[in-house]
Amino acid sequence: MKTLGIIPVRLNSTRIFKKALLKLCGIEMVLHVAERSKGAKLLDKLIIATDSEEISRIVEARGFSCCLTSEDHMNATERICEVIENYDYDLYVQINGDEPLIKPEEIDLSISTIKSSNSDWSVLLTPYKKVNSKSDFKYVIRKDSTVMYISRQDIPYDAKMQNLTMLKGHHICTFKKNTLKKYKSLDYFYENVEGHEHLRLLENGFKCITATIETSAISLDVTSEIEYIENLLVNDEIFNSYRKKYDC
Repeated sequence: MKTLGIIPVRLNSTRIFKKALLKLCGIEMVLHVAERSKGAKLLDKLIIATDSEEISRIVEARGFSCCLTSEDHMNATERICEVIENYDYDLYVQINGDEPLIKPEEIDLSISTIKSSNSDWSVLLTPYKKVNSKSDFKYVIRKDSTVMYISRQDIPYDAKMQNLTMLKGHHICTFKKNTLKKYKSLDYFYENVEGHEHLRLLENGFKCITATIETSAISLDVTSEIEYIENLLVNDEIFNSYRKKYDC
């Protein structure tokens, strides 16, 4: 099955100004994501999808393919839906542009998980104990590892158990082509309530299979997380494999 990796990024992020171009250890975040993603063995091609000519110039100067998209998309998945109109693949991997600690083997796991399933898309999860973090999405899954619900709230709610471990989204998602073709035409309610774009699919009966990993990586959501991410990058084997080409 031919597989396209897509890194959707917009210039005008809401919480951090020009987040995609924020430099971490001297390199723009979108380039960290691209450099780390290109090592995935199961990707046939990797592109950056953006609404910004500035981002496009920067990534293309470093040898990455780029696709300019509309500024009007509500979320990253809608941006990917525009991309698939011009790129005919069987599977499409959404690799969010604010994941500067992503590992290529995680992308491969996302792909292999959907290939061995009859689900419509896949997502990676990681065990999580931090409470009351509204910027992190928590998942409840069934016994067959498919997703029941996604929320910013702490779910399942710890009413009787002590130190309940939740599952947080490590948002590398692999979609089948038909799933994305239907996405924009779906009616939805819970996506607006929770602010998570994939609830649109769950609400309409689409099935999501999960795989669980152990990771200390986080997405960059607020400026207070920059120091944590840079501290991990400094001793990161993947980062050290590409940092020299950026004179870092």
